[in-house]
Amino acid sequence: MESGHVPKYLNAAVKENNMIVSTTNEAMTSISGKNGFGTDKAEFEVEINKADILDGSSLQLKGKIKVNGDINKRVYFNSNAYSLPEQMSIEINGQNVLLLNQDCDHVSKLDRTLHSSFTQYYNTDVMALAGQDLKTEQSFVLDLSKYGSALEYFLVTSPVLTMKVKIRFQQNLAKLFYVGETGAVTGSVTGYTIDDLRLTADFSNFKAEAKESQIKKYQSPTGIKMTTHSYIPQRAQLFPTTNHRIQGSFLNRNVVSAYYVPVLTTIGTADKAGGISKTDIVSNIGFEGGALPKNMRVRMDGSNYVNQNGTAGVSNKMEHLTGALKAAFRTPEENNVGYHLCKGYKENRYQPTGVSFVRGNDNYKEITNSGVNGFYARGALITEFDTTANQTNRSLLTIGVVTTTVSIENGQVSVVQ
Repeated sequence: MESGHVPKYLNAAVKENNMIVSTTNEAMTSISGKNGFGTDKAEFEVEINKADILDGSSLQLKGKIKVNGDINKRVYFNSNAYSLPEQMSIEINGQNVLLLNQDCDHVSKLDRTLHSSFTQYYNTDVMALAGQDLKTEQSFVLDLSKYGSALEYFLVTSPVLTMKVKIRFQQNLAKLFYVGETGAVTGSVTGYTIDDLRLTADFSNFKAEAKESQIKKYQSPTGIKMTTHSYIPQRAQLFPTTNHRIQGSFLNRNVVSAYYVPVLTTIGTADKAGGISKTDIVSNIGFEGGALPKNMRVRMDGSNYVNQNGTAGVSNKMEHLTGALKAAFRTPEENNVGYHLCKGYKENRYQPTGVSFVRGNDNYKEITNSGVNGFYARGALITEFDTTANQTNRSLLTIGVVTTTVSIENGQVSVVQ
């Protein structure tokens, strides 16, 4: 006898949460206080070591910002408040789980563009003050997972682990802000101030036996492993020619994808007004000449080309978009992402290109060998392409995506990329 379909609403299971007693959102301030950050105080550092258990995916940066100066026009963030950090790191017991030494603005813009639904993208834009005049004090909220710090695990910080979050705020005002109105600009932006700055996170009070079980796992020889995908940005200045060959360096055990963003090499006098940029230089990117690359080919040294069309390379707009979307979709079922990437291509405004190194259909972060081992190619990522015009003030920002594995065994932490 054939079995019939049973609607899921007739077969819903009842479950109980018998491990977590309560959860609270707690605020932590820097060792240097919570006021006066920005131009005058660039370094922010918080140490997390609490009795309750940390939700590693819940880290948020919150504060209030106001620009200083006498400029006569509205002042907006390039992209939004996610451009505030110039550098960022997250350490667990002194080991870097996240390390961004540059281009936090472009990394977060790319992450939100690739992996946010329409609603998620809009929410982060609102909370990060996109298109808001910063001449009046405004409050903001930043989700640190947008920089590649998404450790979606419960972490027992005390007594086993200590986490440190370090941020250096952007000091180049033209990289951070742009003039939000047309017309003649008088006056200038001289700096900015962030007050009431806090790192917040969710902490759960586990039942004693549940917490003790987790601590024993950390202290056992087998331990636990946690995985995430991390971003590694690298810049290469393009030469004033139309034929380009870039060699990146990714000595990582599992490289899953790479994205390419053309950015200004320098923000010159002609690009600025009132001490800040004339336009949003993070949300509006492109090669000189305006066109996407022609004959673009990407491979790890000694391996096959992974771009669309193989050795023939990628030349047209929709094939560039196809490659970027293929790299962005982590599983065949993941279809609620990429809206803003498609929108950027449609409007000829934000058009990063990309390739996937994944050897199958699944790019779950738990698969630690889904892509290519960079050590087999001495880390050399070869990218070749042509442009329609000489590139006199452009750099190619390559953002590699790699697997980061955090192991905790015998109470000791190790991080492998």
